[in-house]
Amino acid sequence: MRKKIIFISVVAGILVLGALWNSKDKIVSLGKKDIAWYAVHLGNNQIYFGHIASVTDSTVTLADTYFLESYQEPAPKALSKNFALEQTPQQSVRLVRRGDEKVLSSDHTLFINRAAVLYWEKLMPESEVVKLLLETGGKK
Repeated sequence: MRKKIIFISVVAGILVLGALWNSKDKIVSLGKKDIAWYAVHLGNNQIYFGHIASVTDSTVTLADTYFLESYQEPAPKALSKNFALEQTPQQSVRLVRRGDEKVLSSDHTLFINRAAVLYWEKLMPESEVVKLLLETGGKK
């Protein structure tokens, strides 16, 4: 009888530990990947765009990842006989696909530390960003 109680206690303990271990990094899967586009906002003011493939307690996995890159357009110059007038350069942004860089070639999947994520939001199909993503070659 005493052996039976000890055995049941050990089995119950193992089951409790197994449940705790599995809940540590619970995965919220959205299938292979959600077909909707999301904007993932990080604490360093970086924004990534893509399809959320999965979310765990420690990671957000983003597929078909893009980010905004700012650049300066060349300043136009107006020339005259006596002087040259240079206008202020314009600051612009463009969408860049993550992993297309020559130095860092990847499969466009990004694993983001959950602690770095402030929030994410689902983008509407009619949003300008989604239209630009689809024009750039992003799959829907």
